[in-house]
Amino acid sequence: MTVKQYGNNNEKLSKQIWYMSFMKSVRQFMLYPVVDNVVKSNDRQCIWFKDHRFVLGRARVAPFKFGACKSHQSSWKPYHLLDGMAVPLFK
Repeated sequence: MTVKQYGNNNEKLSKQIWYMSFMKSVRQFMLYPVVDNVVKSNDRQCIWFKDHRFVLGRARVAPFKFGACKSHQSSWKPYHLLDGMAVPLFK
């Protein structure tokens, strides 16, 4: 299976988010980053990255997912996906 680092869709936006200054610590942590998911709803958009270093064999669920979300009222902010919930990465 071939995996594109910035996904098949939203490649420009994914690169833009990946290289934002607030993602620096995530870039330093991940060795084999790829876009995991792009989620769009009426009031929010999120882009999630996972590290393929932690995706083992048939277990395709990565334990660490980091990304960024924004709403119509706010700019992009870093988040950690924890139990399906977006948790702010920094307080």
